[in-house]
Amino acid sequence: MKLEGRIALITAAGSGMGRASALAFAAEGATVVVVDLNPDAAKGTVDLVEAAGGKAVAKVCDVSSVSQLEQLFAEVDREFGVLHVLYNHAGIPGPGGLEIPEAEWDRTVAINLKSAFYGTTFGLPLLQKAGGKGSIIYTASVSGLVGSTQSPLYSLTKGGIV
Repeated sequence: MKLEGRIALITAAGSGMGRASALAFAAEGATVVVVDLNPDAAKGTVDLVEAAGGKAVAKVCDVSSVSQLEQLFAEVDREFGVLHVLYNHAGIPGPGGLEIPEAEWDRTVAINLKSAFYGTTFGLPLLQKAGGKGSIIYTASVSGLVGSTQSPLYSLTKGGIV
């Protein structure tokens, strides 16, 4: 129980690696704040955590929105007063190629890069309340080190995380 008594917030925790991370953190004793754009997916992860004997709460947030991120961390502050682990996991592959509509470019950069920056910005005061026991995790990709010919935009954003 390495994380007993700790609060861990994971973005995009409604499915896939985010969900697996939420289950793993809860198995180590953390109370997990499951953040996802899809409320049913977030609740599904909470249900799985609780079925395994862990603790979790669901929060719906569009991480591409700075105002929603700010509101999310204000809620976490009111409910828990501290944060021990901030896992900026949200990311999308985005469109492939080089002929990308500006709206798709903006959406991909907002989810993959901007959300991690502003999540950290708003999470930092709560992590500082952890008295030196706070951690920040970012999901990057080998595509951030070696560019992908299929999705250069994804490589660019993951390179930003690296």
